[in-house]
Amino acid sequence: DPTPGEVFLLEGVTDADGPEDVTATKIATGLLNPMGVDVVDGNLWVSERDGLTELTPDADGDGMLENRRHADWPYGGTFHEFAFGLLHDEENFYVSLSVAIDNGGATTNPQPADGRGTTYAVDRETGEISAVSGGLRTPNGMGWGPDDELFVMDNQGAWLPASKMVQVE
Repeated sequence: DPTPGEVFLLEGVTDADGPEDVTATKIATGLLNPMGVDVVDGNLWVSERDGLTELTPDADGDGMLENRRHADWPYGGTFHEFAFGLLHDEENFYVSLSVAIDNGGATTNPQPADGRGTTYAVDRETGEISAVSGGLRTPNGMGWGPDDELFVMDNQGAWLPASKMVQVE
């Protein structure tokens, strides 16, 4: 989709009685299908199909936050290579990448980029990525367990007969 991904700031949500009580202000654009947002030390971080971007203060006075790329991960340019979730701990961000899928739902074979279907840790300081786990299909959810374990939910389809939740770290 050639339309740039955007991020909006919503105000009035917690006290709203309806949509008319919420104000939406666009604060970022030019992103590639943003899928996850995390706030760290007051800064916004966004996972995109192809990498991790920090949204920094408006430097040119156009009312939009600036996009600063922090990390890139494997991306083959197809329509179904999503980057799901965005969590962090003291050292890393975490994101899970779906495999490429053909129109109609079959898994693309061969994959257009290595390392898809993988949960990655992204070093918060350097942006270096490292694989945490692989073998996922469309890992569309992430969360922390009661003892700070990292869990990923994976979506059924093609070679995965049922949706599942797995502990990956």
